[in-house]
Amino acid sequence: NRYYPDSVDENKIESAVRIYTDAMFSYPSVQVTRYFANLTYGYLFAYNGAWAELPSFFTAYKVTGVAHGADLFYLLYTNGSSQYVDTCTPNLPNLQMMDQMVKWWTSFAKSGVPGLSWKTISEGGYLIIDGPEPSNMNTTEFESQFYDFWANMKPQAGNSAESLSLNLFFIKVALLSVLHHSFNI
Repeated sequence: NRYYPDSVDENKIESAVRIYTDAMFSYPSVQVTRYFANLTYGYLFAYNGAWAELPSFFTAYKVTGVAHGADLFYLLYTNGSSQYVDTCTPNLPNLQMMDQMVKWWTSFAKSGVPGLSWKTISEGGYLIIDGPEPSNMNTTEFESQFYDFWANMKPQAGNSAESLSLNLFFIKVALLSVLHHSFNI
């Protein structure tokens, strides 16, 4: 199981975060992009640079990975956000990542296409931005990681979007309750 491979205990906070992230961000994003796959340029920002560290709550529980919205620190570099995390030292990998992000978004703003090597989801899958030279992940592989589990959930009250939304709501409430009671947050 992607979320709790062995057992559930207080050391599984990363699994709880993964459930929340996939239920609230990944699954809905993939669901929408499937409808617009010919027009959508999808990406997963996986660059774990110093300008977008995880909030201290996550690092206290040894949660790893890249936070939602971390790409914005490389696109909209500001004195008030990016520099303080990097102790005011613009190191080369972060500058290269920033330059690449700005190139992609500028190209997209000018032409509607983020770059020559970046294909739409229907043509080439998702771009995995884990550094200035990203890799690709085909749509099937991406969806098997972030979509299939949630797509195969059977709604409790019938086959409707409302009941699936209700299930996701209860998952969110349950996770927040577990986090609150188990970790005193």
